[in-house]
Amino acid sequence: MMLSKNLLFGYPRFSARAFQGAGPPLGAVRNSRGIAQGASPYSRRREPGLRHASGSRVACLWKGLVAMTVAIFWVAATWGTVLGEMKRWEVGEGGLSWKSQRTISTAIDVTVPGAIQIVGFESDDNIVQQLTWIEEYPPDFVAERPEARIWDNVPLKQSNLPIVDGDDTTSTGDRFKAFGVSQEGTAFYFDLGARFPVNRVVFFPRQTGKDAEGRLFEDDFIRGYEVLANDGLDFSKEDRPIYALMKKVEFTRESIAEIQFPLQFIRYLRLNITAPNPFEIAEHHNDRSSTRPFG
Repeated sequence: MMLSKNLLFGYPRFSARAFQGAGPPLGAVRNSRGIAQGASPYSRRREPGLRHASGSRVACLWKGLVAMTVAIFWVAATWGTVLGEMKRWEVGEGGLSWKSQRTISTAIDVTVPGAIQIVGFESDDNIVQQLTWIEEYPPDFVAERPEARIWDNVPLKQSNLPIVDGDDTTSTGDRFKAFGVSQEGTAFYFDLGARFPVNRVVFFPRQTGKDAEGRLFEDDFIRGYEVLANDGLDFSKEDRPIYALMKKVEFTRESIAEIQFPLQFIRYLRLNITAPNPFEIAEHHNDRSSTRPFG
């Protein structure tokens, strides 16, 4: 079985405090931020000094030994509980079928018999083309899914799949080119289905051909836009993605929009149109460290 080096495996961390009065008991489990559960992250009390009479020193040491004994027992008991919660995942001979695991997540690739691989982790991979896309508003935003999703906020629904079909000769066509209609406020949403490492987003109209009036398709690009992203972990109380602004362009003369940012895990992307001009989109790419304009 092959596992990507990007897979991370966690294990519990334990920490003991050898002082009295403040903080949790010795051996308290720390949370993901390294703060002991039940303790204030700002709590930093000093140890009681041992500059008292000998009786006080003996009492202090005795309490410390008792606390340490309790801590060792508590850690051992907790470790046993953690081990008891471990689960085994077996695919292949004697385990789950390879085919059944194709529905786990878009990030898992089991198309090669005998191997479990991560999708889109090679440099220059256009992650969009490696996913199975459907046009649907997500039933919920938190759970990972085996398909990626695309949708928009336009009342009159038509297909957005040409944006993610990997064919730069197809596009949204005339959907967003109606005469006298402002396109400002149009938004496109992309759910990759799982978290992927991304540091570049590219979108563009068709780069060849022209319409019936002789206008080049490459001139029908988006003049102003915002690109926002969510890492698949940051959600509101209503379990909606909380987006962070990656780039805002007030006006551009570039037919091919390319947004680069530090490599990070991304699941959701949102493209906001901020210019009224008519436009089309032929392709939308997400990838890593690519220098090729078409991914």
